[in-house]
Amino acid sequence: MKKIILCLLTVLMLTQAPVSALEPGAAKSAFDIKALKTLLALDVIPPAVGTGDFNPDLKFTRGEFAYYAVYFLGLGDTQSNGAVSFSDIPQSHPYFNQIGIAAQNGILSGYQDGAFHPDDPIVYEQCVKILVTALGYGIPAAQKGGYPYGYLAQAENISLTNKLHLALG
Repeated sequence: MKKIILCLLTVLMLTQAPVSALEPGAAKSAFDIKALKTLLALDVIPPAVGTGDFNPDLKFTRGEFAYYAVYFLGLGDTQSNGAVSFSDIPQSHPYFNQIGIAAQNGILSGYQDGAFHPDDPIVYEQCVKILVTALGYGIPAAQKGGYPYGYLAQAENISLTNKLHLALG
């Protein structure tokens, strides 16, 4: 469980935290590059689909975050049964299976119009919702007000986001 938390938090922080070494156009030190290569080599961060590389200059999309969440939860070898479908994700989408697996396991959901928007950048509160739900705290988060503030409160309550002061949206 601790490995899952560590891995997902690593992705969360690399995705959204304003770390100067990871911002577009910022010079990357040899340490930063070595650290990322180490995380890749240890399978903490799987390579991006189709590229075999991790690009810290890009924001994760909602589909990519679903891919990483499924990977970190150890569900990557399973297959989506196709029962969960979003109106904007064709079966040819590179993250179709992972989004389906995550949705079937209650880790994520789409929008009220039936879409998921897999290619939109994921924002901080969406990352937190996925993390809180994956850790089994979705019901208490819903009882605290649901998305986004109930999930943010629950994340703080379980010390998931302590000392992270990131802007919403």
